[in-house]
Amino acid sequence: MTLINQLDFEQLTQCPICKGTDIPTMYQINYRDLGMIHASICQDCGLNFLNPRMTDEQTIQYYSGLYRDTILENENGINQNDLKNQHARAIVQVNTIKQHLTGLHSNLEIGSSAGYLLDRLHIECDFEYCVGVEPDVRYHSLEPACDYRIYQDINEVPHQQFDLITMSHSLEHINHPLEYMQNIIDNYTHDSSLIMIEVPNMDYYMCYGLAHPINFTQETLNGLFLRMGCIPIGNYVHGLGTSNTRKFLIGLYRVVKE
Repeated sequence: MTLINQLDFEQLTQCPICKGTDIPTMYQINYRDLGMIHASICQDCGLNFLNPRMTDEQTIQYYSGLYRDTILENENGINQNDLKNQHARAIVQVNTIKQHLTGLHSNLEIGSSAGYLLDRLHIECDFEYCVGVEPDVRYHSLEPACDYRIYQDINEVPHQQFDLITMSHSLEHINHPLEYMQNIIDNYTHDSSLIMIEVPNMDYYMCYGLAHPINFTQETLNGLFLRMGCIPIGNYVHGLGTSNTRKFLIGLYRVVKE
């Protein structure tokens, strides 16, 4: 029995973002020889998403440890090459958003992993207060994450207003991106807070995977934040040293509250 056959899935009848119902299945992919996954494309907003996808309950269990055990192919879910890539990615992200960081002093990072971005913002950009959310508790004790307050779930974080919200390769893992981000905006930002998102760039990188219920293009990423009244500040691409220089997409957005 393959891994996929052991997990609980649900079939969607509407788009996760715009709620449109014209969502034909467009792709069938053999994922890492673990089984077949299928993707739909919304004919209203263009969103590319897994259908079926893991249930919400299965998703919580999956990210508590099985996710990294699977993609890193070891028993403890920690890989030194992966950590090096995380560190390099944090440097790219900080360099990209530095010009927009004037007057920002607090950061909430969702999907903080080993804490490299939290650390770069604290050391390089003088952020006074940095908090992370990481569902895999094995990463809470790693350097430099262990130097910061890390929660396992966003619901554990007390409601407060952060100047900067960061999500690096996290939003594509969330089943309900619109509702999730609206909760973040409502409860963890103020008017003019900055949001930085990095995701695999579906425009230039076929990033299908069991762990990616959502596959963003620049248009659909920007469209998500426009729906919530945010102002797009800029989009940037990079390849993290690979030959595909557009492999990853960064979106910067300004929160606007009435």
